[in-house]
Amino acid sequence: MYQNWSQDSPEERQQKIAALYYDKLKHAGRGHEAVKYVRGLRKGHHDQSELQYSVIIEGLSVLEAALKYQVDFKYLFVCPADIYSPLAQLVLAQLTDKAHHSFLVSPKTFTLISAKDNSNGLLAVSGIDKAKLKELKSRSPELIIILDGLETPGNIGTIIRSADAVNADGIIITNRRARLFTPLMVRSSRGACFKFPIVESSVSEASSFLLSNDYEIILADTAAPINYYRHSYSRPTALIMGSERFGISIEWYTYPHTKVSIPMYGDCDSLNVSIAATVLLYEMRLQKEKLLNRA
Repeated sequence: MYQNWSQDSPEERQQKIAALYYDKLKHAGRGHEAVKYVRGLRKGHHDQSELQYSVIIEGLSVLEAALKYQVDFKYLFVCPADIYSPLAQLVLAQLTDKAHHSFLVSPKTFTLISAKDNSNGLLAVSGIDKAKLKELKSRSPELIIILDGLETPGNIGTIIRSADAVNADGIIITNRRARLFTPLMVRSSRGACFKFPIVESSVSEASSFLLSNDYEIILADTAAPINYYRHSYSRPTALIMGSERFGISIEWYTYPHTKVSIPMYGDCDSLNVSIAATVLLYEMRLQKEKLLNRA
């Protein structure tokens, strides 16, 4: 049974955790190679190899999602001074069983690697394999979202969270302009980014995949004459969302597609891209589940 340690001093929490995990936690200071590695990731020295992304994960709900989706944990950093709740203790116990290398760090060292004020004293670094288009095909998906040229990691993460809410089948990134799997993107997705295949692709490769698998390509276009709720999404559907500044790249318009828009009744000419994506995704999913009848 895990206990509430909120009344304990930082020194008492340090002693308890050191005693519980004496065989798993090694001490690491600011000069340790693993600490310097995380600081490098924070500064944008991101692993862009063909095989794997390196991802910083913090926050109990996101760490729980990473555990649920069986992410591979390279490093775990534990700051006992910030571990109070029974939930944090439970997540700590699970992470120490999964992580390849686990470290005990001081509050000062933890501040160097953490971006959250309420991180609950836990931070992990994980490796995420890059997904391929063929992985989407193996899932027999019927609803995919393509993010074309999006520039804000927070918007990407929020759209991924919405994609999870409607049980979409995968994410394709084209014309990437933002780093993937940044801490902000991971937090904004609430860990849903670990659930989906997230495929980075060229427009030509993505469109070839979609058309060869009988997807209807839907372009979210503020100038489209068709309101989104006037269209039937009965076929496998690929929703394309573009940059708020530049819209969808012109190349997508050269392939067979349908353009839809969201009507705007106020003074603004469009919605934030993550809000617009959520509106459209719910329409598509509810129609596919026959919970909406627009006839």
